[in-house]
Amino acid sequence: MESLSQPEERCGSILGQEKLILGQSKEINEGIRKTFCDRLYSIQGGFNDSDSDIELLDLLTYKEFHFETERELNFMKKMDFFRLFHTNELSLSCMNQKKCILSFIKFLFPLKVNRFCLSNGSFQLKSIAVYLNKITRISSRVLEEISFRRFNINHQQLRKILVAFKLTKELKFIDCRISVLKILKFSDSLKNSEIMKLDFSQCGTLIRRDWNDYPLIFLNLIQGLSTSLHLKLSLSEITVNSTGIQESNAREILDANGFTNVKLAI
Repeated sequence: MESLSQPEERCGSILGQEKLILGQSKEINEGIRKTFCDRLYSIQGGFNDSDSDIELLDLLTYKEFHFETERELNFMKKMDFFRLFHTNELSLSCMNQKKCILSFIKFLFPLKVNRFCLSNGSFQLKSIAVYLNKITRISSRVLEEISFRRFNINHQQLRKILVAFKLTKELKFIDCRISVLKILKFSDSLKNSEIMKLDFSQCGTLIRRDWNDYPLIFLNLIQGLSTSLHLKLSLSEITVNSTGIQESNAREILDANGFTNVKLAI
């Protein structure tokens, strides 16, 4: 097991088994350390209001592990935990817990996770910048899907995310403001890409710089992606639902840049 940070830097993770009770003594069965998780406990309603008597039952009967509400994040921050091995789904909401989230990502992020979502926890957009370095460093651990929700992402940050997660099958940018004000250049940066799906749903709503009124955003994006032969070979679907762009315009741009075989979801 990897060495963890000092106690004051820890923020939390649980290894699942059929029954796990954590109390004031924080005595944890040695068997829990060896448990291999493929399904996670959703902490929604899974603990009472007492910090000294927290009971988590039937961990393996749930598919997801969410740290999203302030109560859940406070729970995560207060507990001493062990590293997750292989998880199915993990969702983190930043809210006002930036330090805790960054510590979790750095020290306690699962060794492997199929689907991972990072949300800013607010209806107001926030820059991805503060989380970007930590997130890209654990990119090899995310196997199937990485999702970003409600972030401001500029063209340099988008490029860094795509390059870091080129071996992840699906990348989602949901309700984000994507500012691709110049053509991205990838060249060999996406060599051996395994990206099959890109989802930009709600990234062009009226308050997210409507892509119909700012057509260069999508055009710059696709022209940049077309600079990678490897991405052209791996990409099979792109979603532009609720972006404002017309289907005919999006299809024309894709075809003109060598993505004729890519399915357009709108």
